[in-house]
Amino acid sequence: MGSKITRIFRENNSQISITNKAGQVYKYDHVISTLPLGVLQTLDTSSLNFDLKKRMAMRSLLYGNAVKIIMKFKTRWWQDAKKMNGKPISGGQTFTDLPIRLIVYPSFGVNCSDAPGNLLVSYTWSQDATRLGARITPKTPSQRSIMQEDELIEDVLTQLTQIHGEMVRAEYMGKYYAYNWNDNRLSFGANALFFPSEFMTLYRSMIKAEADGRVHFAGEATSVHHAWIEGALNSGYRSVMEILMKENMREELRKFLEMWGTVDELSFFI
Repeated sequence: MGSKITRIFRENNSQISITNKAGQVYKYDHVISTLPLGVLQTLDTSSLNFDLKKRMAMRSLLYGNAVKIIMKFKTRWWQDAKKMNGKPISGGQTFTDLPIRLIVYPSFGVNCSDAPGNLLVSYTWSQDATRLGARITPKTPSQRSIMQEDELIEDVLTQLTQIHGEMVRAEYMGKYYAYNWNDNRLSFGANALFFPSEFMTLYRSMIKAEADGRVHFAGEATSVHHAWIEGALNSGYRSVMEILMKENMREELRKFLEMWGTVDELSFFI
């Protein structure tokens, strides 16, 4: 409803209540949380008595960092056979040991003459993203005088020129967008990254409904296909199924399965 949630609670085994920043309280029979676990950890959920392993997952499951830098060019020069010496690129990726690491060429609009010349010139994760992200617009005023994005963008242009030649600078329109997921206060990182054995030790408890089966957990982190849209969709499917089963809504469950089919990953915990 466009307001920040501060608390999810339950009193005397009644409905689940949610409080927002303005102090308004809403009551529901079931609540599905799609919050990234780090964000969920900032809410007051103490009265729900989460399972110990769920609390461990909320605290310890790693959310990886990621940085994307997009630049705008006059044309899609990478699709031009003449400019690319007979080797045009239509979709796909270039991997490099340079700090920009990965270039992603758009696969949409390949046959469209007026498609915008926007190119994902750098997509990085983990330490590579941390190092690039540290050079993206600083958040504290004290850093702004000594840290500027201009140097980062110049370095990125230089690296792209090393790969594709001087036409990169001739085509660049001076417009870019750089985004660091570690600075996103709505996600606290890019996506969940499970360490070895964490599926065995944390996953089942993490996706388990709490508060007598009335608080459910969805989002990419609560799927075996974490970090993918498929995982987020599957987790939503699971949460709806949990509610229908909890409420013994057999006819609705039958229609649900008839309409949406089955999801293979559900066999992981059933």
